[in-house]
Amino acid sequence: MDQFLAIPGAHATGDLSALQYQAVYLTEDFGVAGITDSNAAAFAQAGIGILQDDPAANGEPASVAMLGICRARAGGTITQGAFLTLDNDGKVVAGALEAVLSSADRAVIGRALGDAASGDIFTIAVNFITPLPHDTE
Repeated sequence: MDQFLAIPGAHATGDLSALQYQAVYLTEDFGVAGITDSNAAAFAQAGIGILQDDPAANGEPASVAMLGICRARAGGTITQGAFLTLDNDGKVVAGALEAVLSSADRAVIGRALGDAASGDIFTIAVNFITPLPHDTE
């Protein structure tokens, strides 16, 4: 059921095996790294996609969904149709559109295609190419 546009040539910049189905950000030369609480402020809106596989070492190929239908890990309770953004650990979370759009450090990156509880792997429609922007004022 997954159908997505992936980043050609993307590779892990370290062990990402524990981050399958979570958001990653682009580093250098198509390298991707996991979003963590310690680097969340730096990434703000810079997530590039959802990691679909589990590369375990630096340089291993990484399948990163940028646009389309893919699986993601829920960071909280999510209902079908909810607008989605990222938490500080790269998991997807639901947010009221108005609240996400007025946030200084979040963007709407997709919609939930099913219900999920925290930690669940579920299907989403994702768009990291043209996410809905946050309020820049």
